Amino acid sequence: MVALTPELAPEQRIIGAIDTSDITEAHRLLTILAGAGAAFVKLGLEASTRLEPETDGWRRCSILADTYGMEWVADAKLYDISNTVEKTVSNIINAGPKPPVGLTIATRSGIDSMRLAQEVANEKKTTMLGVTVLTSHSAEEVLEYEGKTPREVVWNEARRAVAAGIGGVVCSGQEVGMLKNLARTRGLFTMIPGTRSTDAETHDQKRSVTPTEAIADGADLLVIGRQITKAEDPAAAFAALVEEIKEGRALRNS
Repeated sequence: MVALTPELAPEQRIIGAIDTSDITEAHRLLTILAGAGAAFVKLGLEASTRLEPETDGWRRCSILADTYGMEWVADAKLYDISNTVEKTVSNIINAGPKPPVGLTIATRSGIDSMRLAQEVANEKKTTMLGVTVLTSHSAEEVLEYEGKTPREVVWNEARRAVAAGIGGVVCSGQEVGMLKNLARTRGLFTMIPGTRSTDAETHDQKRSVTPTEAIADGADLLVIGRQITKAEDPAAAFAALVEEIKEGRALRNS
């Protein structure tokens, strides 16, 4: 089991996104990602909410990751009272042969829910990752809903994550530099959706940066899907992303 730590190698800093409820398509995408060199895969609500005979959704996700020899993050985005969250985390981490290395929870679920979630997750050495502000929300939308900028909201939510004692957070590449440069939040592991190379489509992401920029600002793990799985040569696309990550690490250390 490869743990979620800041010491991940460049090729381990990409987590492939699988967003489908079709088992055949999931196998196809996992074959592409594993063949391209990805060590991690993110499986979420689409994959986990479609049940099959004798196999519940999260168990199926665990089996899929195990089949392809990949570590996985359960992108559950849990948001509920502490008792419900505690039991749900236990259900997910014990659902199949391979426990997830990470499991997402909405930071808005509260400090008690996050704290209990991490205590339960520790049983399988799973890192709870607090989802702060979705990268599909624009700065204007966040300001309208929250009365604060994304940076202000992410900072507040990250402080709650630290207070709860969870291992990491999910935020956009536009906020990760702030978290990594402040003593209070520097130790949080950061998983960053919405990174796109300069020549790639942004799709539904509103607050995106390049992989090089995100890594240079201190990002630990980048969620990337279609840029690899829809590439004419997925292995070459993955290798190019690894080079961008190496660039970012060099900039970070310069």
